[in-house]
Amino acid sequence: MPNHTVFIVNPISGRGAGMIAATALQDLAKNAGLDFKITTTTEVGHAIRLAQEAAVDGAEVVVAVGGDGTANEVLNGLMQARLAGLGSPTMGVIGFTTVIASDKYAASGRARKEYKCIGLRFHTGLLL
Repeated sequence: MPNHTVFIVNPISGRGAGMIAATALQDLAKNAGLDFKITTTTEVGHAIRLAQEAAVDGAEVVVAVGGDGTANEVLNGLMQARLAGLGSPTMGVIGFTTVIASDKYAASGRARKEYKCIGLRFHTGLLL
């Protein structure tokens, strides 16, 4: 049976926030009753291959969990699969970025890092 939702996680995105998110996603997806699979990238370009495999395997939704590089690779993999007629899942993004807070810590040279998470969802091939 195909995994209808595939999460492609970059474990080192957001200075490790991606791996923490993978653990939380497991619990959230299970509690939501989703048919899902969580995969992790191991090298540059790996998310492209994982996204293509997910499309070929019949995934309905493929979610990039990481930074802009992860999202870019997943999008490219899905578009390549779509152009080859191998599948056209919806893409989701759970993005992580590290920002430096502009407060007294930054002014003192002891910058405090904050992690931001943004969730987006769109269908490949459509501009929304």
